[in-house]
Amino acid sequence: MKYLRFLQEGNVRYGLLEKDNVIREVVGDIFNNHKNTENIYSLPEITFLPPCMPTKIIAVGLNYFDHANELKMKIPDEPLIFMKPPSAVIAHNEKIFILK
Repeated sequence: MKYLRFLQEGNVRYGLLEKDNVIREVVGDIFNNHKNTENIYSLPEITFLPPCMPTKIIAVGLNYFDHANELKMKIPDEPLIFMKPPSAVIAHNEKIFILK
């Protein structure tokens, strides 16, 4: 079962991806007590959204040997913590822009 967050006619909705690539809208808490609705949408009718919109993203860098080796850096003695802005979260099939 695949849950997703999507935009349909300007409204943010949650749904379940069902067989034949149709989406059944759900209402309520998707982690606890949601209800399936009768509203069904096809993939061309919706725009995928990120599964959530965090207020911040906290990450750990250089936390495994291969990554450090790839960057030609040593693994730090303490975790390397960094933040990313919420705008770093994108939806399925969205373009990734590299700003130089």
